[in-house]
Amino acid sequence: MSYFADLIDYCHSNYNRSNQCTGCSYTCPNNVCEGCLDDIHFRRISRRYDCDNIAFYYTCKYMYKYSSEIQYLIDASPVIVELPKLKILSIGCGPCTDLFGFVNYLGRNGISKNIEYFGVDLNKIWIPIHKEIKKILENCLSVKIRYTYNNIFKVLEKINSNNIWQPNILMLQYVISDMVANSSHQTVRDFIDKIVKVMDYNSCKKGSQAATISGRPGTLH
Repeated sequence: MSYFADLIDYCHSNYNRSNQCTGCSYTCPNNVCEGCLDDIHFRRISRRYDCDNIAFYYTCKYMYKYSSEIQYLIDASPVIVELPKLKILSIGCGPCTDLFGFVNYLGRNGISKNIEYFGVDLNKIWIPIHKEIKKILENCLSVKIRYTYNNIFKVLEKINSNNIWQPNILMLQYVISDMVANSSHQTVRDFIDKIVKVMDYNSCKKGSQAATISGRPGTLH
């Protein structure tokens, strides 16, 4: 699990929380980001991840927990790693806990498999962590990582009109629940329609398989 430790060490060393964060209008309870995270997660305040310290703290706190859920899911549904290559589209990727789950599962089971990971997240607060992840994983594993910070509708439209790269695993990192809370009903329907189109295309191609994993992560379709 050295890849985990390398990322956690990076985030811990960059976490600087001796007082109120520079440029942040919020006062964290007890001067720790955990209180702010709880307020965001339970929607006590209308705030998103908007400061470097929150991103670093979140990664240290949740990386092992959420990546292990991916590993439990694959244990229960090993058909996922029977795909010839793992081509993962992760929507709302954040610190890529899903990617680390796949990497660790393959490693501890002695499975050699190429991974192509396309992370999508509107929040650019994750950029420093994304750069570190590329450095940690791409230098020593058969992993190719791309990120975009564009609107997911634009990403899906490009995938639908482009046969160059098509995902066979779709990760939804609490995207649906977040959209329900912050977007119109029609926007959510449009998003689901486009997702269905992407995954139907892949699952209907001759000899192909595709999986959709939703939640953080909890459900396999």
